[in-house]
Amino acid sequence: MTDDAAAQVARMLDEDAREPDLAQVRVAVKRRCDLGVQKRDLEERLKRINTEVNELDHRVLPQLFAEAGVSIIGVPADGNTPAFEARLADFYRAVIPANWDDVKRDAAFEVLERLGLKAIIKNVVTVTFARDEFDDASELVSELEARGVPAILARTVHHMTLTSAVKELCEVGRRPSPGELQAIGAFVGKIVKIDEEKED
Repeated sequence: MTDDAAAQVARMLDEDAREPDLAQVRVAVKRRCDLGVQKRDLEERLKRINTEVNELDHRVLPQLFAEAGVSIIGVPADGNTPAFEARLADFYRAVIPANWDDVKRDAAFEVLERLGLKAIIKNVVTVTFARDEFDDASELVSELEARGVPAILARTVHHMTLTSAVKELCEVGRRPSPGELQAIGAFVGKIVKIDEEKED
C-alpha cells in the first residue's frame, strides 16, 4: 500500500470521518490485509534471526572460543557499529513443562528430590467450581475433600527457581548427570555474551 493510501486510512480514523463510503471501507480493509502480510513477514524474519543468534551464542561461538583458547575478545568500532566485547560464560536453563505427561513429570520431581532440591517444589491444588458456586470456592481448602469437591494436587517448580538451583549445584561441584539434567528439563553449557562498550 502506498503512503497516500496509508494517509487516507489515517484520515478515516480521525474522529471527523464518521461516515466512510464503500471505497473507504475497501481502502481500509486492503490496508489491514497489507499490514497483516508485513507482520507475518517480520515475524518469520525475526524467528529466523533468533534461531541464528541462538545457534551462534550457544554452539558456534563457544566452539570457536574454545578452539582459539580465549574467553574474552574485543571487537573495535567499525563505521556506525560500536565497539563490542564478547565473553565466554557458563549458561544454565531448566524447566519442567506443564505439558509433560504425568510419568515424565513424576520422574523429574523424583530427580529433584534425589538432588536435594525438594524445597523448591511447590504443591498446587486446583479446584473447579461451577459458575454459581462462588461461595463454595471461598471455603477453606481443608474442607474440600469432606464436601466431595474434586481437587487436583500438582507439583510444580518455577523455571527461574529450577534454573537457579541447577546453577548453584553446578557451582558447588554437584553437577547433575546428563540423565538427571534431561529428566528435569535442564541444559548446562556455554554461551558467548556480547556487550556494547560504553563510550567515555
